[in-house]
Amino acid sequence: MAASLRDAGYSVWIDEDLSPHRPFASEIESELTAAKAALVIWSEHSTKSEWVLSEANRAREDRKLVQVVVDGARLPMPFDQIHCAGLSSWTGAADHPAWRKVLASIATLVGRPAAGDKATDLPERAVAPDSGPPHGQTTENDNLPARLTKLIGRQADVDRLVEMLSTADLVTITGTGGVGKTRLALAVAKSLLGSFPEGVWLVELAPIADASHVPTAVARAMGIALPVGQDLVHALVDRLSHRECLIILDNCEHLVDAVAVLADALLEASSGIKLLASSQEILGIESERVFRLRSLAADDAAALFAERAEAADSSFAIRPRDEAAVAAICARLDGVPLAIEMAAARAPSLGCAEVLQRLDDRFHLLTSGRRTALPRQRTLAATVDWSHGLLSARDAAAFRRLGVFSGGFTLEAAQVVAANGSLAAFDVVDAVSSLVAKSLLAADAAADGTRYRLLETTRAYALDKLYANGETLATQRRHAQWAAQFYESAWRDFASHVDDDTFAKRYFGENDNLERALDWAFGPSGDLELGVKLVALSHTAFSCQSLYNDFLRWLGLAFARLGAVTSSKVSDRFLVVRLTALMMNAPGQAVEIADDAISAARRLDDPTLLLAALNAKGWALLLNGRAAEAAPVADEALALVSKLPTSRVTTQTKSLVGSLRYLSDGKRTQILHQQGIAELRAFGADGLANWYECGSLMAGNYASDVDEEVSIWRNRLTLIKPRQMLSGLTLALATSRMITALAARGRPDDLQEACRIYRQKYKLLPTTMNRVWLCMPMALAAAKLGRGHDAAVLAGFAETFAKSAGDHMTLQAANALCDRLRLDLPSTDVDAAFVEGSALNVDEAVRLALSLG
Repeated sequence: MAASLRDAGYSVWIDEDLSPHRPFASEIESELTAAKAALVIWSEHSTKSEWVLSEANRAREDRKLVQVVVDGARLPMPFDQIHCAGLSSWTGAADHPAWRKVLASIATLVGRPAAGDKATDLPERAVAPDSGPPHGQTTENDNLPARLTKLIGRQADVDRLVEMLSTADLVTITGTGGVGKTRLALAVAKSLLGSFPEGVWLVELAPIADASHVPTAVARAMGIALPVGQDLVHALVDRLSHRECLIILDNCEHLVDAVAVLADALLEASSGIKLLASSQEILGIESERVFRLRSLAADDAAALFAERAEAADSSFAIRPRDEAAVAAICARLDGVPLAIEMAAARAPSLGCAEVLQRLDDRFHLLTSGRRTALPRQRTLAATVDWSHGLLSARDAAAFRRLGVFSGGFTLEAAQVVAANGSLAAFDVVDAVSSLVAKSLLAADAAADGTRYRLLETTRAYALDKLYANGETLATQRRHAQWAAQFYESAWRDFASHVDDDTFAKRYFGENDNLERALDWAFGPSGDLELGVKLVALSHTAFSCQSLYNDFLRWLGLAFARLGAVTSSKVSDRFLVVRLTALMMNAPGQAVEIADDAISAARRLDDPTLLLAALNAKGWALLLNGRAAEAAPVADEALALVSKLPTSRVTTQTKSLVGSLRYLSDGKRTQILHQQGIAELRAFGADGLANWYECGSLMAGNYASDVDEEVSIWRNRLTLIKPRQMLSGLTLALATSRMITALAARGRPDDLQEACRIYRQKYKLLPTTMNRVWLCMPMALAAAKLGRGHDAAVLAGFAETFAKSAGDHMTLQAANALCDRLRLDLPSTDVDAAFVEGSALNVDEAVRLALSLG
């Protein structure tokens, strides 16, 4: 039978072709997967063979089974329910009726009749194996799947690839596993049907385990019989040298060297062949052009999820309340289509919210790939296993260690964290380059350098491998040590002439890594002293981004564990940092610890840290209503400023001194403010300059009327950019003043705008104190809206909170507000409302403010 099929022009594999050096099970699996049709011969012997039964059942599930029976054997279930040709009397004649039926079935499965088969009387659509058709002759040959799933969000990619193939002979689609390379290649192939006289051919290489079988796989897909005993690459090139066709080489990454050799030879010998390859690793030959396939955009990912979920259950539909969960699922799966499809298949039975909740265990959840998919695409774990299995020991070690990074990393950081034992720092550089080439690492190039990142699914897999290799604890420690080393320079940069943009590019992108390092340090297997040190060193980066609420959480954890610190340098640095952090959020508490922190700063022998501690004490006293005590502190700080170069820290001192002098001489205050602002702008410290400008505008009372006040602050709000240093603080001040001005003017549209601004901005405010601060102008707006009770409740809350925090300035403003409300509102309700407000927490007060308008 095998000989007759080969005579008919088919490429045939039979058990006797087993390689002597390979495990037969894997080779049979590979060949059975690659085959277009599987011919099973039932005999008394084979019906009792577990191997035959297993292979036949696999062929049945894949819808490629053709079965014949010899010697009158009785077919086992369920094969007795499928048509079977009887060949007990067959002697090899090509015109035997049952054999003709077998050939017809095979031709149907393969998609065309056997090439050169004269005995079947079927149309001759394929070329004979020994020679190609006359050059330029049009044929209808292709072996593409008849039906494809709907392609979502990739039409622009299809168009771009078609354009690339119009000028290039080899285009490789590369990208991470599951991103949709094969599906995109098939869409391109379908769009080009009719553009190549001798066909468009799909060569599925995923099932091929032996690199020497690559030419055979191409020949089999194209219906070409290669002669025995010749060099297969040379023989295939000879058969194809005069063809004009497109060949899709799908899933090349595990055979990349062999595919590269064949592709180079084909393109060298033929001007009519074009190749479209899909591979996690590029082929790396001269004629190759690379198309890097990215994940789906958010909207396309959500559309894919909805389409696949509804395909899994026609009664299921994404509801408006599911949209946020679907968006979060797609984001956590990095927009990778295969993972999204698997998650969507679970949605009808679990619900979208439950799927999102279970994504932490994604490798157990996402196991619902299509039965007809390649084995490596039936579960998410198998998809990543395939990619990981192709790595060298060096690359695999670097890959799993890089999993501890969160939110990306630089090459320098990778060298510090991934190098260990036999893996040197220069090995990590080579490994990172290799992992990028294999699409396991994404490289995001920018003007200030390249950052690398693992997709979340890939990172989860890397962490599993890290744990399996017993390296988790050591690698997490190196990651935390790297973070501490990295943030060591943040204070120096802040206190020097490093401009805002450079500072932001250097530090603002590492927030995720910082949080991860702190989580580990304060966790059950962490290092408490390293955690306290990291809190002290990272304060500058937190505060410059106005992330005060986040930092205060870590500050509290570190303070509770300060007893575990053995290094006096670490504990002294922490005491200074704690003072500067509490100064803004709890000035009363800051005053209590100020002297100890200043003593710690003197021991550290760092003039800029000492100046920062003096500034913090002076401001804490001023906010606490103790200006007389703040004056000598400010004088000492000002004396120290004269010995230091101009910096953000020295201008803070000038601002403190100016604020103290404002009580007696407003004009001198403005001069000091303007001098400090000019110094800051001179070296690009625009964030702090913006903050001081807002303070100067407020203190100077520049507006001559309320219309001008509204105009000033409306313009100021447009100038605040999210990545500017201290933008959160500046936003809080400008928002407060804008709402106050609108409430003072009091027109209906002003009050609605005030409420709208509050809803837009309140989440962006950096500290609890800022949110309390903003409750006061909202109380004014509430009073103008006729909601006097709510106005008094908000004022009572602000008054009580400011008193508990020791913020005398805010308390004075709250007291003045309460006095005003007592005059404007019925006296019977006001006092009770103040008491009601004093019992509120911050979240309750914010909800009340949000309900206005």
